[in-house]
Order: sequence, then C-alpha cells, then structure tokens
Amino acid sequence: MDPPPSLLASTSLLRRGGGEEQTSTVGTLRYTPPETVTRAVFERRSDVYSFSLVFWEMLHREVVFSNLTSIQAAMATANGDRPVVKLPTKLSAAEKIMVLCWHPDAQSRPDMSWVVQQLEEVLRQSSHAPEASDMTSTHATNLVMTMPRSYTR
Repeated sequence: MDPPPSLLASTSLLRRGGGEEQTSTVGTLRYTPPETVTRAVFERRSDVYSFSLVFWEMLHREVVFSNLTSIQAAMATANGDRPVVKLPTKLSAAEKIMVLCWHPDAQSRPDMSWVVQQLEEVLRQSSHAPEASDMTSTHATNLVMTMPRSYTR
C-alpha cells in the first residue's frame, strides 16, 4: 500500500545542496520525477514535478496513476507517460501550469516561486468569477496559502 500523497520528495536536500543536483533516492515512488527514476538524480526542480502530480490529484480528486502500483507509476513516468487531464475549461490556466511543471526535462520546468506566483494570479482572477466558490477553487486557495514562504522569496 502506498503512503499518503503528502509524503513527497524532501525539499531539505535542495536547501542543503545549494541548487546542485542530489544523487540519493528520496520520496515516494508514485511522485518521483523521471530524472530520479532513470538517473537517480534529484535536482532543484524535481520537487516541481512532484508538486504537479499532487496538484493533479487535488484538481481531479483521485490518486494519480491509481490503476498502477507505485513502481509501475514511476516507470510509466520515466517512459514519458503523464496522467490524463480531465478538467473543465474554467481551470485551463491551472492546467497549463500543471503541464509545465511535469516537463520531462527538469531544467525546462518552472521554479516553484514562479508556480506560486502563477497560482496566486489564477486565484485573483477566479475570485471575481461566480463559480470561484466551488470546492476546487477552495482546494487551490488552501494549497497556495499553506506553501512555505521560502518558495515566494
């Protein structure tokens, strides 16, 4: 059985590493980025990939790759598979952010401070829309509000 989705790759390695890549395997296989699966490398933007899968789960309200075991999910990711996105049009901005975050090349992913800024902007824009009070908007608001402030510095 998989651990709860909240157990993700450790960001403490990134802080100690000073932006250099790490080579120890960290985190839960289901959320492991492709570079860690294929090369046992944990880079600064590896957490951005893991975040994108948790974000997908929040928006879809299901476990990512739920039809696969954790090791199968990790191997699927390494082979380029990504979860199918089935979101309403009103969440297209959030979808674009999510897709950028799971880019196969870690260096092509945005950094987490950019992701936070973009999500805050999506929330600002959606707060003026009548459907902003739905559960998905509430989940996204809670996500942004609970992110460590170090991501926005």
